[in-house]
Amino acid sequence: IPNLVREGLGPQGTALLSITVHAEACSDLQQVVTQVKESGAKVGVALSPSTPLDALDEVLSDLDMVLIMTVHPGFPAQAFIEDAVGKVVRLRAMLDERGLPTELEVDGGINVTTAPRVVSAGATVLVAGSAVFNQHKSIAESVTLIRESVANVRN
Repeated sequence: IPNLVREGLGPQGTALLSITVHAEACSDLQQVVTQVKESGAKVGVALSPSTPLDALDEVLSDLDMVLIMTVHPGFPAQAFIEDAVGKVVRLRAMLDERGLPTELEVDGGINVTTAPRVVSAGATVLVAGSAVFNQHKSIAESVTLIRESVANVRN
């Protein structure tokens, strides 16, 4: 992966990139994480809803970000998977216990109702698709509403 990225960018390299890989897509996650780090890019690992947190055991201290999927990847406008909140809580505890500054990102079904719940559970980065890009409000209005929904939430 890193060689392809480096070749595609030419002399600019990967210093400003963040590459996120799905744990489920890597036969040797440690090797992929190491290669991405060595390329100069930041590295993240995404976990699908059914993938347990122990998939991160050997790489957690090397990661800049972990992405918890709260819907099944590849299918837009799905309902938020409620069990994912507990996964966010458990991952936040793991990161805090180890003193890791790793970003905890959540993607899937994020809106004004779910955003405060995952931020309260420990998320530091939110990805919102249909709650932002829709026919009901402008992008700016939608982003403002999500930001307002988490403004007073502590994790």
